[in-house]
Amino acid sequence: MSEMKRVLLDKRNELFTHLSIATIEDSYEPKVGMSLRRELLSLIRENGKVEERSRDAVSSAARREKIEALLANTERKKQALKENLNRNYTLLGELMFEQRKMNVLSEKIDFLEDDYRQYLRMQDDGTQGPLRRMLSRLDQSSFEKDGPRRYLNYARKLYEEGKEDLVTGERAEAIKREIETLSSRLDAQENAYSVLRGKLEGEGIPLEEGVNNTTSDLKKFLIGYGTYLFENGQKWIDENTPDDILDLISALLENEKVLDAEERRIRAEEGRAKAKEIDALIKENRMRIGALEAELERLEGKISTLRHEIMELEKEKESYTFDN
Repeated sequence: MSEMKRVLLDKRNELFTHLSIATIEDSYEPKVGMSLRRELLSLIRENGKVEERSRDAVSSAARREKIEALLANTERKKQALKENLNRNYTLLGELMFEQRKMNVLSEKIDFLEDDYRQYLRMQDDGTQGPLRRMLSRLDQSSFEKDGPRRYLNYARKLYEEGKEDLVTGERAEAIKREIETLSSRLDAQENAYSVLRGKLEGEGIPLEEGVNNTTSDLKKFLIGYGTYLFENGQKWIDENTPDDILDLISALLENEKVLDAEERRIRAEEGRAKAKEIDALIKENRMRIGALEAELERLEGKISTLRHEIMELEKEKESYTFDN
């Protein structure tokens, strides 16, 4: 589950709870779920001062919602910056490996030498016999498939060791400038996220404290009753519904809209990842087919040679028979 989805689900449960509390604080009785309401009131009475403590939580709901919206927006920006930063790290790592193949990479950058030696071995193996070439192709396929991960790690290691100035060239400088810009922007968003988190924690009374250490059953019932009211809103919302309740319904609708969009994004991301895996498998199988076809061609040539030898031997046999 993505961090964004977890935040949205937590917010939905909190809004359901506020909706339940608001209908009680306003002494407003929706025309549905009366038996549920009576059970909820009974649980609230059993938990003493819940109404008094929850009033402060309800009154700060609007401010908390604004902060939560800013947090969600900041989280989205953070994720986008991280993805963009990783793309540039990967580009820089790939450039580093190309420079190593051309022997222009600084000798002080030695952490990719094992991978480079593996690359050289695969190049040498490709000049051997058919079976060795086939195995080499499979190794190269796996090596290339792992490329993005290796390139990303190269660049991260480069910056961890403080050796980024050793990678030179016009393209390298452009990528490093972009990495520096993205890193600064990401730091700013991280700081903003921390500040907003602090404000959220200091805004009003958190739900857990606002209900005065209520039992788990009451918390679940608050969420359940709020869920029931929201899902059956068309049966009870009218011109007499208090504004604060309508605001909570609107917030829930907006939260559901964002949650649906996040779930679609997750499904699309999973689909793209699966498609990439399938493409890799297809590529690998095609390479195997190529290797098998080459081996088949060699075997057919061998079979043809043996058949020719058999024909020659048959002719030689006939000549001996005729002489007899």
